[in-house]
Amino acid sequence: MTSTTGLKPPLHRKFNEAQSIKHIRNRYRGMKGKFDAQLAVLRADDAFLERCKKLYADDYKDWHILSAIFNRVMHLEGLRRGIDLGTKEGQAIYKKLPDQVNDVTFPVSAFDGSEWEMSFTMHAITCLATYGFEPRTALMRPELAVRFLRDRMRHFELDIPHQPLFVRPLGDWPQV
Repeated sequence: MTSTTGLKPPLHRKFNEAQSIKHIRNRYRGMKGKFDAQLAVLRADDAFLERCKKLYADDYKDWHILSAIFNRVMHLEGLRRGIDLGTKEGQAIYKKLPDQVNDVTFPVSAFDGSEWEMSFTMHAITCLATYGFEPRTALMRPELAVRFLRDRMRHFELDIPHQPLFVRPLGDWPQV
């Protein structure tokens, strides 16, 4: 976002680069080994890798893509199991799901289209909460949340150095 004077807005007062890198590192640690089977399927698909090239061109980093994949796997597995998040029992089952999806796979086609894009939106909204903002999702326009993260929080600039995971030759997880 550029103002009418041609200047970018300043970083938000809550922005802290060291804290942001710590959050990114924790995301990588939290996801590594959670959905390896699905990652293998996606990384073997040329069309998916092409979609990732576009994401990289829009400044998305591996931690964004991995988070979206994880969100999508969780959503699809919750649907497959018929988990009702409207009940305490369903919520308790869903909470344990991250440790149960490592061998789960879905077709690559499930990682394209509007529901795939929604996985990125959910990731952005989650990151707002991680940065200490109160998520008011009923009132929030997702595109504004993403723009805020892009312009005021350097959300699309920071990553742990490593070879990209979704470009041939395929890179590996960063050392965290």
